[in-house]
Amino acid sequence: MKRLLAALVLASAGAATAEPLAAVALAPDPLASTLVGPSGQVWQPDGQGAWTRAGAGGVAADVGGAVVAAQLVVVGKATPAYRLDPDGWQALRLGERGKTVMGTGPHPAFAIGRNVFVWKAKAWVRVGAAPAGIVALWAGSDAKVYVAGADRIWRLAGKRLVEHAPASVTRFASGAAPLAIAADGALYDVAAKAAAPVVLAGERLTPLAATTAPDGAAWVVARRAAGPILARRVRGAWQEVAAPTIADDDRPLALAIHADGTVFLPLASGAVWLQRAGTWSQATLTVPAPAPRPGPGPARMP
Repeated sequence: MKRLLAALVLASAGAATAEPLAAVALAPDPLASTLVGPSGQVWQPDGQGAWTRAGAGGVAADVGGAVVAAQLVVVGKATPAYRLDPDGWQALRLGERGKTVMGTGPHPAFAIGRNVFVWKAKAWVRVGAAPAGIVALWAGSDAKVYVAGADRIWRLAGKRLVEHAPASVTRFASGAAPLAIAADGALYDVAAKAAAPVVLAGERLTPLAATTAPDGAAWVVARRAAGPILARRVRGAWQEVAAPTIADDDRPLALAIHADGTVFLPLASGAVWLQRAGTWSQATLTVPAPAPRPGPGPARMP
């Protein structure tokens, strides 16, 4: 009976969960980021390191990226994108059709086909078209935009995308500096047009996610022979950072560093790891208890 009562108490208060995640809409404060599940399940932050599910889904696509620009917007593999209105998910149609790619970096941006859209003056504005298919996208502002194709990077110059450098990258890092992960596993400094491998103790690592901390240091979640690790670059050399255990079949959705040193590491498995004051803890994701349904009325005597 005691166990039953305890279970009822937990159910009434909502339950912690580890449902899978598909994307993260990063905020300047990582603890204010919004988490999104594969079908548009929305997890809203409390700003202290816990998240509560505020929506059960409803997107007719496998979510692959998310951003907040007045509203939460998500993309799948192709149009349409979706925006979250007060009454649920609605298709966001901008007059283009094709493959969709969500941008990284501090400013909202995404691509439809070869067309690049940025959030400007409270609206999604088309700022240019790439000469070829888009693989990844990074925006530092509505005017500072880098776009990656299969074998080169373009940058926004006025109203045109012009060639910036020949380079093959798979994804851009988050953070205020435009870094990218090259196809050969090197970390590519987009502004400097220079690539350098991530080497720790003589072993070359394969970055899975990267970011730039507020102090300018590059951080990566990387794979090595012994399993995934976390590392940062200090005065040109990579140093291992204590990290939580990450399964080989799991993957980081993002990596972000707050000005106070908090490390934010959400995983596709649904685990959201936070490092504060040198200690790792797993954030709580809570599903609210369903509203009680009215039961049958009292029995009446015949």
